[in-house]
Amino acid sequence: MLLSVEGPEGTGKTTLAYSAPLPIVGFQFDQGDERAINGARWDLLFQGLNIVVVEGVERDTTGADIVIHRLPRRIQIGDTFVGIKEQWESILSLVASVATDINVNSIVIDTGTLARKLAIDAHMQARQKSDPSRKQLLQIEYGVPNQEIANIYSALKAIGKNLVVTHHLTDEYATQLNRDGRPESMPTGKLVAEGYNKTPQMMDVIIRTSTSNGQVQATYTKCGYNLSLLGMPTPSNPTWDSIVGQIGDSLGGRIVLPRRMVEV
Repeated sequence: MLLSVEGPEGTGKTTLAYSAPLPIVGFQFDQGDERAINGARWDLLFQGLNIVVVEGVERDTTGADIVIHRLPRRIQIGDTFVGIKEQWESILSLVASVATDINVNSIVIDTGTLARKLAIDAHMQARQKSDPSRKQLLQIEYGVPNQEIANIYSALKAIGKNLVVTHHLTDEYATQLNRDGRPESMPTGKLVAEGYNKTPQMMDVIIRTSTSNGQVQATYTKCGYNLSLLGMPTPSNPTWDSIVGQIGDSLGGRIVLPRRMVEV
């Protein structure tokens, strides 16, 4: 199953992501994995697991339950990107290696927002090689980094890996008439997932998280398995297992999705 989890910071996205079926390999572009693993739900989801943290792309093959590759964007000084393209290419190679590993059941990308930003900056570095004055991509040039993200999602779906990808939220913009009666791109007042804009078409399930009274709440914004769940709440403090259990129950058990096998 391909699951996208979108929501504000501090709403349990990373904890939920790492509740997927074991073994897991995580591509950690954002901070917060340590807080997510060792936080309030440690005893339920992570106690007793062999969790290995790798700084960078060196492949770990120790047979750990969870391997987290911390992949912060290389620090840049000035307007010309240095080393971003090489970093992104090494990450793509690691993704390919992990995706074809039969011993890995689930992959986490946290966040898809920052993964796409890295892909964009890598392509920008390539453009700056021929024109150092370039500061941003042309609209047509976003096709390459977008396709690289799409290829990751498509490959994991074809191979049959579980995927959890998290996203930050950003303002939605749409062309509207301004006070002068002219079309202008303006915020609609809604929030959307920040990242590759075709992600919704490629995911099986999308949920949006929030917090209330110290608990994580989430709502289905897409469920390809059962459209009647659209707009419905997930169980409070959702995990992978509680989500797939709810989906399976809503279909009378006709679809059995992979589980982490943790009691919730």
